[in-house]
Amino acid sequence: MSAVEQQSTQQQESTKKTGKDKYKFEVNQAKLAQLKKMSKDVVIAGGMRRKHKVVKASSQNESKIRNIVNKWRMTTIPEVMEVSMVMEDNTITTLTQPKVEAAVHSNSFVIAGKYQRMTYEEYFPTMLKQLSNNLDPNQLQQLLAGLSQKEEKTAATQEELPVVESFETVQ
Repeated sequence: MSAVEQQSTQQQESTKKTGKDKYKFEVNQAKLAQLKKMSKDVVIAGGMRRKHKVVKASSQNESKIRNIVNKWRMTTIPEVMEVSMVMEDNTITTLTQPKVEAAVHSNSFVIAGKYQRMTYEEYFPTMLKQLSNNLDPNQLQQLLAGLSQKEEKTAATQEELPVVESFETVQ
């Protein structure tokens, strides 16, 4: 390189602007204030995605149950007024006007409806009303005697159990 070329490149380098000096311009303060004021009112699209709660209707559960019942080939039993079931904890579960379906070939029943749990004492008057037309007084007395014997047996079994500190010493 010649000396002239070196001087011209040095002049060009000194006249080149760097970074902030290169793009220097004047800012209109009035427009800047107006833009800042407008930016507060602007809503930017694409905010946080909201998750919607999915509430499953009970009809979906009922349709699943209906499909299972159809697979079992169950038939409805009409005109059932009441279903009573005795539970292990000596309570009676009563369903009034239930929907009863049965599969006779597999000895299976589906009973659906509103239920109420009662004790023997609460249920006994309704049972008497139902049985009074069909039972004679002797059968009713036998039923009462059977209930009292059950209570005596449960009380006797509770008393027979000995209190033991160690199971290894009991023979």
